[in-house]
Amino acid sequence: MTDDTETNQNVAVDVDNFTLRNNKLRNDAIKNDNVDLLFRTVRDAGRWAFGTVFVEVWALNEDGTKLFRPDGGWWLDENYHMASLSETTLDDLIPAAPLAMGEGLAGVLWAESVRVNPAVAMITNEDNRNIVWREVNPIANDPDQPHNPRLKTIAKAGLGLAAAVPFNIRGTMGIVVYLARETCNQDKLKAPSNERYLRSAATLIGAAYAIRAPHTAAVLERKKEARKTFVKAVENLKTMKRLEGSSSMSVQGQEETDYGQKFWNTLRYKVLTIIHKFKGGGVAPPPSFTTKQALVTFVGAFSTLLALTSLNKKLTDEYGGDGRIVLGPFGALMTLQYGLTAAPASQPRNAIMGQLIAISIAIGVSHLNWELWLRQSLATALAITAMVKFGITHPPAGAAALIFSSGHFNWANLGTMLLGNVIAIVTATVINNLDMRRQYPTFYGISPLFDIFKKEKKDEQLERIDTTSLH
Repeated sequence: MTDDTETNQNVAVDVDNFTLRNNKLRNDAIKNDNVDLLFRTVRDAGRWAFGTVFVEVWALNEDGTKLFRPDGGWWLDENYHMASLSETTLDDLIPAAPLAMGEGLAGVLWAESVRVNPAVAMITNEDNRNIVWREVNPIANDPDQPHNPRLKTIAKAGLGLAAAVPFNIRGTMGIVVYLARETCNQDKLKAPSNERYLRSAATLIGAAYAIRAPHTAAVLERKKEARKTFVKAVENLKTMKRLEGSSSMSVQGQEETDYGQKFWNTLRYKVLTIIHKFKGGGVAPPPSFTTKQALVTFVGAFSTLLALTSLNKKLTDEYGGDGRIVLGPFGALMTLQYGLTAAPASQPRNAIMGQLIAISIAIGVSHLNWELWLRQSLATALAITAMVKFGITHPPAGAAALIFSSGHFNWANLGTMLLGNVIAIVTATVINNLDMRRQYPTFYGISPLFDIFKKEKKDEQLERIDTTSLH
């Protein structure tokens, strides 16, 4: 009896030792399979896309606060040398560290290309939406962008164009970042067939990453079942305990399906997420301007406001209140044009269109027979909503909406405001571009209009050719 007990104990010990020896090998094998699957998917996507030489996958972490690049989540064209980003053995390695929203290239592209609704945790990504290719240099040199050595290296390496395609595979969210040479043929890069391929490839890449957790769980479950079968002959007691544990987990899973429990779990998750985000993203503040840059800012703001205040005095003397310029929003505009020169909100398109829409809304709301505080709140909220919807966010326009909703201004004041913005844009263009470190504007945003005209002209030519061929 004693011999049998000792034999069983020895067998149990051997089984445990066998399990310990194989745990690491098993986990490493699972990880390597997952990494290899993702890398092969990313590599195949990059190899057959026109113009793409570097592809990266950035996934949203469980807290929903940062983006990180998973293992195997990148591919670099073998004919394109950029060792500091791809070779992990070099001393000058620049790691792909986790990024907060809006930080680095991936963070900026995430903020611009992905609309996240935290209430339902989903991404709206229409398949028919064009992929937006951004120039990397303006992002890398944006004074409002936190310092990011990796972003600077990408810009210096000649990867001048970048685009991001978001994915959401059953709640696993992220983006696929495609980078191309700044010298590539942009017509072919932006061709519908190439963009369809990039969108489809991003979905496949997202699936390859999203399957990691289910794949690991499935493999571990199969291994667990095999181990149970092997151990059952000598560890009946341990097997019963494991079955009891599995039973308790099953009961717990059934309890969590209750709607009330789901509600509290969701509420708890959201509260913890808010608290975690409240601590900040850990991004370093932007560097201060040099004395020369600060002096350029002073000259630009002073000169522009001097011109506007002088013009406002003449208009007021000539036409009274109907001709005056509301100067308050121009203080904010000076801060944008000379303090955040490359920011999208500073550009002419946002300034003109933002003011036009915001003031028009405010004047319309001012005719409502409501209390002043209610008109001001409604007009400003509607103006901001319209600006973000049409992609023309402009903070001074929000201030203008608040002022114009008072009912003391009319459409003539709108005209003088637009005139003031044109003067400010011309002045900012001259003064900012005197400095080699500045570029203003970075875009006008009117190229889509020309694209429409080009498309209509092309359609007319094709129709003319078809008519000729019929005759």
